[in-house]
Amino acid sequence: MLITGALCLASVSFLSAKSFDVLLSEQSMMGKVTIPAGNYHLKVNGNTAQFVDADSQKTYTAPIKENEAPRKFDSTAVVVSHQNGTAKIDEIELGGSTTQVEPASE
Repeated sequence: MLITGALCLASVSFLSAKSFDVLLSEQSMMGKVTIPAGNYHLKVNGNTAQFVDADSQKTYTAPIKENEAPRKFDSTAVVVSHQNGTAKIDEIELGGSTTQVEPASE
């Protein structure tokens, strides 16, 4: 019984450490955080999203809210809107999961 509990805990830790590849074709805002255009590894940890630049390893951290969708997403997708000439990330659908993240309410 103890071994089963340890395996479950390890599985949860593995899932939370998963990263998703994201391409931002233009500078974008995630809440109040400005993220330059580029390729990123997105890591979701609780109520924060970390965008790690694939080239420079620079990290941008933004507060988020997680939502569960009724179906699994086939691929990771970034939904962006434009307001007053600024690209704003509205949500990110995490491929292979039912999780979508959005900027935390301000």
